[in-house]
Amino acid sequence: MTGKQYGWYLTELPRQEDELLKMKETVIDPILKFMSGPQKTIFDFARNIVQTQEPNFSYVEGEEGSLIISSLNDPECFRNNHMQDLKRYVELLQEKLGAQVNVEIANAKESVAKLKDRLCAMSEFEALASEQQEQIKSSFDDFSGSIESEKLIAVVRDSLRQFEERNYQQLLSQMASWAQAPSGEESASESDGIKQVNEGEASTTN
Repeated sequence: MTGKQYGWYLTELPRQEDELLKMKETVIDPILKFMSGPQKTIFDFARNIVQTQEPNFSYVEGEEGSLIISSLNDPECFRNNHMQDLKRYVELLQEKLGAQVNVEIANAKESVAKLKDRLCAMSEFEALASEQQEQIKSSFDDFSGSIESEKLIAVVRDSLRQFEERNYQQLLSQMASWAQAPSGEESASESDGIKQVNEGEASTTN
């Protein structure tokens, strides 16, 4: 309504009074109510879920993820019961995501525990000094602790893959090197081996 001729405000604007009043009642007032009420809180919470958890959506069954995104992008989301529907979608999705993340973490910890048991059952491990054994076992424990609070399923899976393909092989090599070295002749490079493995684990989960 800006940029009009002066005469327009005297003649045409009064004729649009009913239309403008209707716009206020059907659009402006509902939006203002939405922005200042609990519906805005639901909207913001759902948007945060998408921003932080969208990479996990494809790992769970159901359409809640796409429904949430669709609701957030809907220009009419402030009308009717859209936010109540959105809240229900978010609650369902959160439950599914939480359960799936817990399953992934448990599976990863179980896989690493099996690798630990396999390594500890080897004759080379039995030949190590107790301090060396503890250093090797701590690498497995450190990994399990590092993924305990991870929220992204892809990160959990990638961390496990890297541990299996790289870190575990490094531990085997370090164990064999220690087992073959004469007592008391552990080299400085060998003593740093476990530290390097643990640093590698930290870099995969950060």
